[in-house]
Amino acid sequence: MRIRHSVELAAPVSIVYQLFRQPEELPRLLQSVIEVTPEEPNGVRYRVVVGDRESVGIEIELVEATPNQRIAWKQLDGPIAAGRIDFVPLHGAATRLELELVDREGEDRTAVESIHRRVDGELAALQRLLAGLARSRPPEGSWSASSCWGAGADERADRA
Repeated sequence: MRIRHSVELAAPVSIVYQLFRQPEELPRLLQSVIEVTPEEPNGVRYRVVVGDRESVGIEIELVEATPNQRIAWKQLDGPIAAGRIDFVPLHGAATRLELELVDREGEDRTAVESIHRRVDGELAALQRLLAGLARSRPPEGSWSASSCWGAGADERADRA
């Protein structure tokens, strides 16, 4: 089953894309991501929280990275088989992030539903974070992924 999530973010497409191309920094932005370990040549191992604070390891292999347009992966284990993020430029300095996850056949529906609820929460938190950064900058102000990482760490500490 394919499940789609979409959110409009108040940041330029280049910055949103860059945030997701630096997976080792995701624990600073996303509450469910505990640890990320890049593996050669195109792999990444994540330690994430699912359900009620259960920590699990997930290994993915990057299959596509088209700058400022798309990141796609296959997941080597767990209830999700594959995923992709499309980065759609919108008016001004906004981006629509379109996430599609493909569930692995025969997986426990409760676990899959828990993952999708968590994804919705993470995208909403990212939307709030980037909206706050956009309000604190003039429209012509410079954006950088590093400014987002710092703000994400601050917001994550506030949630703890």
